[in-house]
Amino acid sequence: MVTLSRYILLDPIMLFFMFASVLGVVKASALQTRCSKQDKSFTSYWWGWLVFTGICLGCTLSVKLVGAFTVMFVGAWAIADLWKLLGDTEMVSLQLLGKHFAARVLCLIFLPIAIYVGVFYFHFHILHQSSDDDIFYSSKFQSTLHGNLLHKKSMPMHITFKSSLTMRNTLIEGMFLHSHPHYYPNMLEQYSQQVTGYKIRDGNNWWNIEPVIQQAKKLMDNVPLHDGDLISLHHMVTNKSLSVVIDKNDKWHAAPIFYWNSMVASISRQNSSGNDYKNWKIELKALQNRSSGICAVDCVFKLVNVAARCCLFASLKKLPGWGKDQYEISCYHGRRYEQGCWWHAEEVLPSSNAATTAIKPPSFLTNLFESHKVMFHLNSKLKKKYGDRVSKPWHWAVNYKPQLFSKKEDKLYLTGTPVVWWINATAIPTYILFYLCVAITRKRKYHLKRDQNLKIKSKSILQNNCICCNEIILNACFVGGWCLLGWCLHYLPFFAMSRVLFFHHYFPAHVFACMLSGTLLDCFCKTLTEWLHSYLKLSPLTIHQSLTVTIIGVLFHNFYLHSHFCYGST
Repeated sequence: MVTLSRYILLDPIMLFFMFASVLGVVKASALQTRCSKQDKSFTSYWWGWLVFTGICLGCTLSVKLVGAFTVMFVGAWAIADLWKLLGDTEMVSLQLLGKHFAARVLCLIFLPIAIYVGVFYFHFHILHQSSDDDIFYSSKFQSTLHGNLLHKKSMPMHITFKSSLTMRNTLIEGMFLHSHPHYYPNMLEQYSQQVTGYKIRDGNNWWNIEPVIQQAKKLMDNVPLHDGDLISLHHMVTNKSLSVVIDKNDKWHAAPIFYWNSMVASISRQNSSGNDYKNWKIELKALQNRSSGICAVDCVFKLVNVAARCCLFASLKKLPGWGKDQYEISCYHGRRYEQGCWWHAEEVLPSSNAATTAIKPPSFLTNLFESHKVMFHLNSKLKKKYGDRVSKPWHWAVNYKPQLFSKKEDKLYLTGTPVVWWINATAIPTYILFYLCVAITRKRKYHLKRDQNLKIKSKSILQNNCICCNEIILNACFVGGWCLLGWCLHYLPFFAMSRVLFFHHYFPAHVFACMLSGTLLDCFCKTLTEWLHSYLKLSPLTIHQSLTVTIIGVLFHNFYLHSHFCYGST
């Protein structure tokens, strides 16, 4: 935890709010009792803890989305609370149960959501400058960022014949339709100029729209494109036409990576062979206004090749070295992966006398959903980089491999105190076995009993000791069960994640494991104190304090022996 607090910014803050949430919901639950005189439900003190829990849950989620596991834990606790109240037919009426339910919905659902959304509201208003990472967001989102090319930029209201534009795919890592004077290997030069997907704004992203011969009557300027129009696309820099590549037998060539797709290239405009493969039909996405024409930025459309009957498709697969580290563009014949077929015009050069308008900024909720979509996508694609000290989830619980933080002589590591990790690793199976034993003995209606041969002055002392031991064990079962649930919720989901993982991802689960170990050690110390008090003349307080000091001393000594890992050592 020392290294974590010194070198990782978000996790200590998240851990603080996470366990403040757990504290709040436990304290609120403790104020509810079956005795009407002692029950403090709906008092200001009870409301205070419930609101405190909701605020901490919202802050936990706002720091890192891993806090969603804490929300699940608190939600499970609240459901268990309501279930217990539902069974208390003597003290809790249905009306009172409804009030408890409404209070939890308000404080544990709506309040955290309001805080989480509010954090993003201020986030969008404070962090509004453009950066290199803008390319991951849509054109409309980029138009809200100061310093971005699209910020407050005026565009023609509609795309027309003779327009010059750049087209961008609607995928999260949306790339521009791009062509450059480099050629596909083993192809004739006139057919081989590459058409690729490029994430950076570049002069080779510009294309001219021209009508086909059948639509020559629409050659006049300012005639907007409509759904179903046939066009041809000509690359502005190299003056070549976008086309599906065919051979002498009029069969299309397979794409380099997605070989079941057709290859797309820029070919010479003077080449008369395969003219039909240069024609593209515009298909507007459903639920858009088809009568007023295709607009810039807002309108999403497909480009369907008339002859090959396939749509222009962008993939997230990079071409080999000859593709200049750019992405494959092909022509897709199916319908299963159509999300790569949708395009929109990002920039359009206005023609003479064309009406222009500023890009309409998206709403706050639109930006909120898009930012989360991008976050989840990029998070799932995090892969190991050279030099990263990654680990697997099964490494964490046994402290298998420390995480190196410094490659200098000081050798700083993120690692656990061995004794703590060993105790935690044994506490989980120990608790499961302990719980099974208690469950079996309770099922058989067996109660702890003392040896009748012990010389005890009063039978009441024996009876009180038995009751005390039973309460300690049952309390340990209850608390330990919730600690085990918290450990599972914060640990097991990482086994299903495909992204790169590090040792510090285990620390929320580690704190729950520490609480489970503490619960079992407390049960052990108290039970052992009761038994030793029956044999020895020492007071229970003296025995319990001696055991506690011994355990703490062992932990501190073990930390001291390994402290050079977190503080650095030459």
